[in-house]
Amino acid sequence: MAVTSSIACPEGAVQGGGDQERALGVLAAFRRELYRCFSKRPDALAEVADAVLCKPDRVHMLAELSLVPECRRGYGAVYDAVNSGRVQVGTHSAPRYVALCRRMERNSHQDGLA
Repeated sequence: MAVTSSIACPEGAVQGGGDQERALGVLAAFRRELYRCFSKRPDALAEVADAVLCKPDRVHMLAELSLVPECRRGYGAVYDAVNSGRVQVGTHSAPRYVALCRRMERNSHQDGLA
């Protein structure tokens, strides 16, 4: 899957060897589940999501997202992904999201991050 290989984690963002591997594993699992929800234009929508999350300030126009390094597509592709892409969140995936969020919250409390 293209989306899991695009995970950006700046060096030093997560402290410790085992903790970093665990955090990256949880992030990769979340991204795989998110990617599965994109039924049309999944790669483009994943890059748009990366750009929104990595942009240091507010998004005012979709075209801005094509200037964020995490989005390798031009503004036309960004608009196409948003206009033509499909996101399907079925009831079968909801329990997985809830379980993943609870596990992430539990891990952050155990690590003293929350």
